[in-house]
Amino acid sequence: MALINEHYLKLTKNYLFADIAKKVNAFKVSHPGADVVSLGIGDVTRPLCPAGRSSALPLPAPSFPAAGY
Repeated sequence: MALINEHYLKLTKNYLFADIAKKVNAFKVSHPGADVVSLGIGDVTRPLCPAGRSSALPLPAPSFPAAGY
């Protein structure tokens, strides 16, 4: 028998990205001098810019074999 994860029942019915945008805007209002970097979804059909790629390196070694699971 399948069971529902108890944490799933705690989720609210609002859209996640709208909720994050509200929190970011509230932070910007309360901290006007803060430099906030947006790490939103962006255009996922295009590759990352060189600065974005280089900031993600070095990548940690995968914890699974290269051939898959």
